[in-house]
Amino acid sequence: MGKRNWILMAAILVILTLVSTLNKEGAVTLNYTEEALTVNGADGYSFQVAYDEIASVALEELPDLGTAVEGGSDAAFRYGVWENDTWGEYTLCLTTTMDTCVVLTLLDGGVYVFNYGDEDGTQAVYEDLPGVLAEYGNDWVEVE
Repeated sequence: MGKRNWILMAAILVILTLVSTLNKEGAVTLNYTEEALTVNGADGYSFQVAYDEIASVALEELPDLGTAVEGGSDAAFRYGVWENDTWGEYTLCLTTTMDTCVVLTLLDGGVYVFNYGDEDGTQAVYEDLPGVLAEYGNDWVEVE
């Protein structure tokens, strides 16, 4: 293989590495439907929470996240089922670049934790979510 081909292959490898890194370090994304909120994160991980299952919405400082029961983590993300002293076993999808998170507590006691974009984006989701829930029929949600 000639020098030009090696340079081309190296350039392609660098680009693929950057794309992969940017995808991992990209923001958590949210998808609102008529029935549920879907939170998407790293490595194709996502969870979905039906609006009519949500009992409370809170904005909290991140505690010690604890340990992964199943799921994963890298320098920028934590996702999957985790366990800590604050929430017990809970579902997580967040970037580690900020100190706040939205905490959804379900009617059955389940806990889902996520953040969005940056501190301001996470705050905005927290402020907007009760209105979204009410729009789709959940008018009993408690905002903490």
